[in-house]
Amino acid sequence: MKKSMIKQWILSLLCLLWAGQTLLAGELRERVYLQTDKQFYLSGELVWMKFIATDLDQRLSDVSKVGYVELLDSASAVVQARLVLEKGVGNGCLQLPSTLPTGNYRLVAYTRYMRNEGEEVFFEKPLTVVNTFVTNEALLTDTLLPAYSFTRREGTVSVSPDRIL
Repeated sequence: MKKSMIKQWILSLLCLLWAGQTLLAGELRERVYLQTDKQFYLSGELVWMKFIATDLDQRLSDVSKVGYVELLDSASAVVQARLVLEKGVGNGCLQLPSTLPTGNYRLVAYTRYMRNEGEEVFFEKPLTVVNTFVTNEALLTDTLLPAYSFTRREGTVSVSPDRIL
């Protein structure tokens, strides 16, 4: 009888621990948002930003104390920064190198805890950077302008997705 009660007590305790761990894991999921002062920058400028970490109910999260921000080109991270978070909010800036080439970049924000869920939950924001020291106009046109050309046929204008150079 005593062994049976001990087994039931241990089994109940294990069930409670498992249920509590499952609930705790569900509550600790974070999402981040990043606000910047603008979307178009010149090489060498500062990107001023506000980092906001929330839980799944959109309440400020106090789980993470550090927020990570990366400026990515098509291949890798160009610039990285860490922001101190207080009650889910952090402010800071990211210095763009003056040698950064003209192009479209992605600003990615996440917390260390979010890395457990994978990169698909990271916050991404597109940024356009123009290097004013580059004098190659063809490069600027090809990188930043939409790729459309206009032709006129019998009084109508048609649009085709050809490059304008």
